[in-house]
Amino acid sequence: MTKPQDELYDMFGPPLTSGLQKARTGALEDIAKREKRHRISKLVTGGLWIYLVLLSTIFLVIGGMHAETLKGIYFTALACFWLLSGAVYLGRLWVDRLRLDIERQNKLRSLEQAEIIARLERLERQQRP
Repeated sequence: MTKPQDELYDMFGPPLTSGLQKARTGALEDIAKREKRHRISKLVTGGLWIYLVLLSTIFLVIGGMHAETLKGIYFTALACFWLLSGAVYLGRLWVDRLRLDIERQNKLRSLEQAEIIARLERLERQQRP
């Protein structure tokens, strides 16, 4: 090994064991899959939101044209219902994104803890006579 590699080896110890490396790659792949699903969900929710806003606008116009009749009240209430439904989907998307961020941070921290524990155990074994 070259001198810089020796210094790094002395500072941080040998590379990770295969088990920790497999756990890290598995966790990163899982995070990537979840982020891909979230991006798809984001596109679907965005399209749904645009559709519901247009539909609600049409219903409000129809409700406004027939404001004195039962049909006008019905279309106005229907517009409000669909607009609130779209808002619920947007809120769910926001909550899912927050949950994804928290899960990613927790997985990476648990992997870092496992690496630190493995290195400490390795140092303890080296120091024992």
